[in-house]
Amino acid sequence: MTEQKYKWFYRFLFFSIAIIIFCLFLGKNLVLGGHLFLEKNFCQPSKFISDLYPLERVKPVEEIENIGVCSQTFFNEPVYFKVKIPRIFSKVKIILTYQNPDGAEMQLGLLRKKVQSTDWNYILKPLQPVKSDKNLIAKEEFFLDDNYINQGALEFMLSVPGLLNNGQEIIIEKIEARLIDTQSYPENFWSRIKSYFIKKIDPKQ
Repeated sequence: MTEQKYKWFYRFLFFSIAIIIFCLFLGKNLVLGGHLFLEKNFCQPSKFISDLYPLERVKPVEEIENIGVCSQTFFNEPVYFKVKIPRIFSKVKIILTYQNPDGAEMQLGLLRKKVQSTDWNYILKPLQPVKSDKNLIAKEEFFLDDNYINQGALEFMLSVPGLLNNGQEIIIEKIEARLIDTQSYPENFWSRIKSYFIKKIDPKQ
């Protein structure tokens, strides 16, 4: 009888630990707090924010003045970067830290959900940077829903008309993405879970 009790105890303990691990994993991936802050400084690879692309319009990532600050320069436009997200949020704020020696006007765009692979439908907003030391810092917000997710990511574009013809370059030092969910918890809890697993099953959603 005692041996049987021990068996049930260990089964219960194993089951409880499994439930706790699953809940922690789910909570981390669903971002139940409603806020997710992502940052790319170019010195280290990021699994959430990509480098700038395509390669024929950008220079390789390089370190600035051997001070541990890295950057990526683009000399032709438009260029793009992706922000991978675990689920849908209500809005995203993109913060760019960059250098623009010639003062070229730059726009930031967010791609709407593609129906065809060749779709090119961006919401473009002009950046209004603020001077900070030798850098410029620009912030822009976009409201989000299912219509802006492409294979589990947000796709952004940087547009600087005439950049190549004018022989200008833009140096990007840091990209930050601040994702915020304004919907209340726990009212949208089950919709978060549904959205998360749908994307795991079908990344194209």
